[in-house]
Amino acid sequence: MLSIFLERQTKKDSTNSSKPPSQTEKDESSIAHQGSNGKGKIENSCIAGNTRVNQTVTLAEVRLCDVCGEDFSEAPSVHHERRTKIDIVFEKVVEHVDAEIKQCPTCGSTIKGRFPADMPGPLQ
Repeated sequence: MLSIFLERQTKKDSTNSSKPPSQTEKDESSIAHQGSNGKGKIENSCIAGNTRVNQTVTLAEVRLCDVCGEDFSEAPSVHHERRTKIDIVFEKVVEHVDAEIKQCPTCGSTIKGRFPADMPGPLQ
């Protein structure tokens, strides 16, 4: 009789009852492990270490007056105006090496050019 009483107090779920998971109560034990957004995994707000930024600054010089043709090589700059272009490129670099294949006119041997040491097979 005691075993029947203990069995009734055990929480039933889809593993210890005949009910499918959609009809059992939700297990709240995993809530403590969820991230702040409530969707599971904790988000990492760090910037990836493999981010490459190639930034250049080029000066577009003014050499002559557009109106009268005066030489501006000695005149100081009054101000600068900057325009920025940002290209985000996910780059795939493909390098092909073609080895020549020639036939010797004297002996008839077929000779092939040598590939670089870091290209031992047809695809790296």
